Amino acid sequence: MPRVRRRAKRRTCWTDAHKRALLMHDWFLDVFADDAAERAAWEHLRDGLLPAWIAEHPGTRPRAWWKFDMPAGTRRERIDGEPHPHDQVIPGEYVDPDRRLFFGKAQRVAMRERNAEYETQGSFLERHDLLTADERRALKKKRSEYDDENTNSAGTSSRTSRDG
Repeated sequence: MPRVRRRAKRRTCWTDAHKRALLMHDWFLDVFADDAAERAAWEHLRDGLLPAWIAEHPGTRPRAWWKFDMPAGTRRERIDGEPHPHDQVIPGEYVDPDRRLFFGKAQRVAMRERNAEYETQGSFLERHDLLTADERRALKKKRSEYDDENTNSAGTSSRTSRDG
């Protein structure tokens, strides 16, 4: 009699390790067999994880969002006046042929690019109109509190310059 082959069931039980791997980067946390399994987990868990992340960390997104949901053709831009590593080719330096991104920034760069300054996640999200209304309110409140803390009663900055 022929044997009936059964298909493997899709995973429906995700552990805390799976959730943590989707939210944060950890070189030592390797719980997904491949990108397809990771994408499947993100698609299944996104609706629960993303709102909780945004409420806890307004103006940012978890790792899996940057990997799977970041709008195509976008990236976090440099703010230090230097060209983006994907926009320049310098003879003799490593060039990532796939132009991969990590949290919206160039993933593999030459050593001299290690200290490059990029726009914040919040600036990227704001520039692409990806902030929720609650995030906008929370970020506005944070900015207001920061400004209040760094301004004395006379209305001048309480911070002093190192140059005198």
